[in-house]
Amino acid sequence: MRALVFGNSHTACLIEAWREVAARTGEATPEVTLEFFVRSGSGVAEYELAGTRIAAATEAQKAFLARLSLPVAQDLAGFDALVIVGSEVSLFHVVHVLNRYRILDWPMTQDPEMPALTEAVLRLAVAEALHASNAAQLMAALRAIPALAAKPIHLVPQPFVSERALTASKAGAGFKRLCREQIGDLAAQVFTDETARLAASFDVRFHPQPVETIVHGCLTAQRFTERARRLVNLGQLQPADDILHANLAYGRLILHQICG
Repeated sequence: MRALVFGNSHTACLIEAWREVAARTGEATPEVTLEFFVRSGSGVAEYELAGTRIAAATEAQKAFLARLSLPVAQDLAGFDALVIVGSEVSLFHVVHVLNRYRILDWPMTQDPEMPALTEAVLRLAVAEALHASNAAQLMAALRAIPALAAKPIHLVPQPFVSERALTASKAGAGFKRLCREQIGDLAAQVFTDETARLAASFDVRFHPQPVETIVHGCLTAQRFTERARRLVNLGQLQPADDILHANLAYGRLILHQICG
């Protein structure tokens, strides 16, 4: 399989895992090859599609790809599958709502002073946010190309924030509250369900976060986030207080999901 991976900074762990496999003399599988078309932040947005050819549309996007020694254009017809990583598909969409509202029929550990919503309304809000995401826009653009209408596409969400958030002084307040009010698993289920529906609407295969990486229902175990690398320079670690990015161990699991 030859696959092209789109995504944002959360592709770093996958690039790291793929390079590890490719570097193993005698173990690399020629049938599986990953190539990357990425951009930090929200993901790849500055692109042009002409037939099955995708190309960086701005000097900034070209410069970013060049910095990583990646091609500034690719022919999508030459790939067996396409992969979209992160790109605004994140549990943050649920947390943003739960920072302002409690959910009726969820555990009474929630703050009773907060205004209330039904779970159905929460799901509608999350679905709307996901459909407006960079990933959804890219999936729609790819599926609109006749030659790609049946091409296998994989969607990999942004990992949940690190359990480091529980001890961080200035970050992760919304996630701390989910854990404190014992609704992290419910929030994560809403996100997983609505992302699965988003993927299905584009006939895309959704890969939920590996269960072995999840703690407290909505956080990523620290062993999968410590020593995470930066997309702009895999030789550099993320800042010590980073709670967003996953590491090589996590990347290995995602690589197995995609290629397994």
